[in-house]
Amino acid sequence: MPRPITSGTDPVLLLLSCREAIRAVLLAAEATRAHGAPFSTSERHFLRQVALPVIEQFLSRIQQIRSEQEQQQWERFAAGPGEAAGPSSGS
Repeated sequence: MPRPITSGTDPVLLLLSCREAIRAVLLAAEATRAHGAPFSTSERHFLRQVALPVIEQFLSRIQQIRSEQEQQQWERFAAGPGEAAGPSSGS
């Protein structure tokens, strides 16, 4: 079963943990909640049709944002210190 999530976790790790937990529920026909109640067919349908796709979209968007940020960092690095910093305010 998935590991507990601690506060202050990277959002990607949080989403991956959620995805792992949902997949575990969907793969195990006998999966139950912590208090023992089983998951209904409609709950499983919601997890499969709504929750997993939303998590995948979030993960994809975060990956895209991080790639763009990394590209910007490389561009600033390639530009050199004078060009990236802008005009100097020295005398």
